[in-house]
Amino acid sequence: MLGGVILWDGGVAHLSACPAQQMAFLAVNGGSTILPAWFWYGLTGLGDAAVLMPALALLTLRKPQAWAAVVASVPTAALMSVLGKHWSAVARPAAVLDASSFTLIGEALRYNSFPSGHSITVFAAAAAVL
Repeated sequence: MLGGVILWDGGVAHLSACPAQQMAFLAVNGGSTILPAWFWYGLTGLGDAAVLMPALALLTLRKPQAWAAVVASVPTAALMSVLGKHWSAVARPAAVLDASSFTLIGEALRYNSFPSGHSITVFAAAAAVL
C-alpha cells in the first residue's frame, strides 16, 4: 500500500520505531512503481465511499437487501475509522521518512494512518454484499 505499512508492536501500529519497518515500507513502496501512477490513483479511489457506493449500487440492483446492508454499514465503518485513528494516533510515512525517499500518491498526509479508512470502507462494503 502506498499510504503506509502497518506493523504491530504491543497492540499499536507504527512505522517510526523500527528501522526494519521503514526499510520494509520503502521496499514495498519502491516495488509498486512497476505499475503506473494512474493505477494507484484508481485503486485508491475505490476505497473512497463516494466512489464505492455508486459502484455497489449497480452491483446490488438485483438484491435490494444487499444495498440496505451496504448503506447500514457505512456509519459503522466511519465510526470504527474515527475511533481507531483517535485511539492509535499513528504517524503516516510522510511524517517519519524523507519525502524524497518514497513515492507518494496524493497529498502528503502526516497523521492518522491507522486504521485505513479506505480499507474499512472496502471491507464493510464487501461484508455487506457477501
